[in-house]
Amino acid sequence: MLRDHRYDFVLMDVQMPNMDGHTATRRIREIEAAAEKERYASLAGRTSPLYIVGLTAHARKEDEQHCYDAGMDEFLTKPIIKDKLMKLIDRLRRRKV
Repeated sequence: MLRDHRYDFVLMDVQMPNMDGHTATRRIREIEAAAEKERYASLAGRTSPLYIVGLTAHARKEDEQHCYDAGMDEFLTKPIIKDKLMKLIDRLRRRKV
């Protein structure tokens, strides 16, 4: 999806069937650091890394830290609280990408 479409940020589910969110985030960060990033619509020409928000039902501090260790920028627990998500989106709108 990142190759074919431009996204301002990613809501990354931590638990996915084929590749977990930690692994996917690490892979995105690897691509960003390589010349191949120019082949990805969401990564090409960016002046800052793609903002990645980890989503998980696990709310322990360790779960949050694992998200940051994988390269995620922020962490939200599920179920998502609409007000928190809207505040996050508002903050991201003000950033330069």
